[in-house]
Amino acid sequence: MLDPFPPEGTPRQIGPYRLLGRLGSGAMGEVHLGCHATALTADPARMVVVKTIRGDLELNSHFRRRFAREYAAARAVRSPYTATLVGGRADDEDPWLATAYAPGPSLAEAVHLRGPLDEQAVRALGAALADALRGVHAAGLLHRDLKPDNILLCADGPRLIDFGIARAFDASALTRAGSRVGTTSYMSPEQLLGSSGLTAATDVFSLGMSLYFAATGRNPFASYRERGTADGPVADLLADAPAGLRPVLARCLRTRPAGRATPEWIAEQWAVPTGAFSWAPGVRALIAEDEKAARQCGAALLAYQTTADRDAGVLPTPTLGGGTVRPPKRRKPRRVALSALAVLSVTSALLVVSADEAQQPAPEAPAAALAAYLAPYTGEGRPRDFGKGAVSRLHRPANWSPWTGRAQPRTGPCALDGTVLLCAGTGGALTALDANYGHTLWSHRGDASAAGATAANLAVIAGVAYVNGPRGTDGYRVRDGDRVVHHDPPPGRYTMGGAETLDGVMYSVYAGPFDGDGTGLLTARRLGSGDEGRGDGGRELWRVPVPGGPQQPLVAGGRVYVPRLLQGLVSYDARTGGDRVESDGVSCEWGQVRDGRLVCVGADEQGGVHVLDARTLKRRALVGRGRHVRSGPALGPGGLLAIGDGETVSLHDLDTGRTLWSESVEHMDGNPGPLYFADDRLIQVNGAEITKFAVASGEPLSRTYPGPKDWETDELLQNGECLAVGGILYVTFSDGTVVSGYL
Repeated sequence: MLDPFPPEGTPRQIGPYRLLGRLGSGAMGEVHLGCHATALTADPARMVVVKTIRGDLELNSHFRRRFAREYAAARAVRSPYTATLVGGRADDEDPWLATAYAPGPSLAEAVHLRGPLDEQAVRALGAALADALRGVHAAGLLHRDLKPDNILLCADGPRLIDFGIARAFDASALTRAGSRVGTTSYMSPEQLLGSSGLTAATDVFSLGMSLYFAATGRNPFASYRERGTADGPVADLLADAPAGLRPVLARCLRTRPAGRATPEWIAEQWAVPTGAFSWAPGVRALIAEDEKAARQCGAALLAYQTTADRDAGVLPTPTLGGGTVRPPKRRKPRRVALSALAVLSVTSALLVVSADEAQQPAPEAPAAALAAYLAPYTGEGRPRDFGKGAVSRLHRPANWSPWTGRAQPRTGPCALDGTVLLCAGTGGALTALDANYGHTLWSHRGDASAAGATAANLAVIAGVAYVNGPRGTDGYRVRDGDRVVHHDPPPGRYTMGGAETLDGVMYSVYAGPFDGDGTGLLTARRLGSGDEGRGDGGRELWRVPVPGGPQQPLVAGGRVYVPRLLQGLVSYDARTGGDRVESDGVSCEWGQVRDGRLVCVGADEQGGVHVLDARTLKRRALVGRGRHVRSGPALGPGGLLAIGDGETVSLHDLDTGRTLWSESVEHMDGNPGPLYFADDRLIQVNGAEITKFAVASGEPLSRTYPGPKDWETDELLQNGECLAVGGILYVTFSDGTVVSGYL
């Protein structure tokens, strides 16, 4: 139960966190709800749980060393179903640690108040906790106190909490001989006997006991001690559990550790469901109560702080969400030292969010789910404009928190399908990540060594993700990663040159053989099943030859645009492949289309950006003459064009070519990433920082963006593609790292 602290009076703070209220207390200390002191918030997804050690305990150097060691080990745990560790200090006067907050009751509380869980919910719970144990054990830890009180039921799945008594497998010297750590009712037989050789099987036994409790509301401890001697009595004991659960529970509760199930085996038997967990209405109500209480605490503090700032003469600035922020100081983006980046953790760094993100009060209604589908490059014509949805908190999932995940090297575009982030790589590679927490759902390797292993096209249609590679087009079911579609490439000595998908049709370019005349192919194939009444699902619609070394196509407004090596641009009717139109020699390395205008970045001596009529390919204007455009431009609403050359970022009027503003920038390697519009902001990401500009004025708003530590220099500075939605930024890097943080 949350006991709020009154916002007035002396602020209560531990480390960098402002405390909002007390969540509980125990023999060793207290547990509080908090948020970063420089980023007050009413959003539970951006709050933390801070655990402190009682001040009256004697904390000798031995304890502090053990605390520091266990904290470092716990940071290595990787699972969406464990409490994410975001900070901690062993050498403070009162040691503390902080984990990401996820609203929800404990399993013990939920069963006590709402009754046992149904069989389906227990299966999902068991599979998720097995995943959590895999993460704990992979980090070289044992939990040693897995019980219903240490399992939280949250909207998107359970959380295994309280690693305060976890011990590394080789850390027996840190505990007194014969001492027992844990809760007797859920201990394994070997743990009760004080064995010094505990293994991962100890936690599996405790998991089985906890799942039995979840299914029946009873603890089998006393009866097990009287009757449980081997497999048979355990099976008899489980007679009152649902029949579908008994085989797994029996394997978990075997007396001998060597005969017990493993977390991997449990996960194979009971798969974790995709999407939201199907908790009973009573459990969902408890989750909503916790979330509401946390929001109220944060909102009360925000309201008080706003009043205090006004009384102190601090003039607020309105924000999109109706909150206030202090006016930012105007400053140029500064160069960030690489040595400083190497020692910072991405999780803790992203937790310190910028003021314009943090000070917004929570919306009246709970946050809605993410958009059903957010396409790479923001969809048709690749304008790189995420619109108002980029910053609207209504599109942010309730339990998201910053994370760092892994896709495959040379990852290209990503797409967001509900809460699944799909990232395509070269050679047909595809990785599915949980968009809320960053863990890998499934992955398929591509053939990056094959000829034509270009960056992949990616499209999601009716729950199937399509990617192209040297061996054709493959479709993988988003739900489980199973391949359900395959289409061979055209016969002949062609190599894949790129593809683009729009309205369910994939347009693919194939380069001809090097020893030929350079003629390639452009093909159009309907993806999906054709159940919409067309009857052409999976069928190739048309193909046309394209001379001159065709490159990555672009599709918009019913036309397919194909750049050609040193031979200008050509376009075709997207429906038939006919009505060929050629440009008057304009080269086009990158292309974008919006509002009847085609923007081309070429390699000719004129530099700058060519603006063409999207239908006739006649030149309208040349913007930024003489500038070597080094980052992907962005097309904004109302005829705006943003371009960058590594030294400046500028905004232009497409109709007149007039420069609206220009700002100097400095990048660690002089190699900036693409530009994107995000409502009233223009953003640019490279491996060192996110630079933000106010679209109206060009006001630079730069935030240091340290990537994951221990990156090699050449990997750190390789820029990735971005998706922005709900105030969240998803960024990919060339080594396969994927980072999700606050926009």
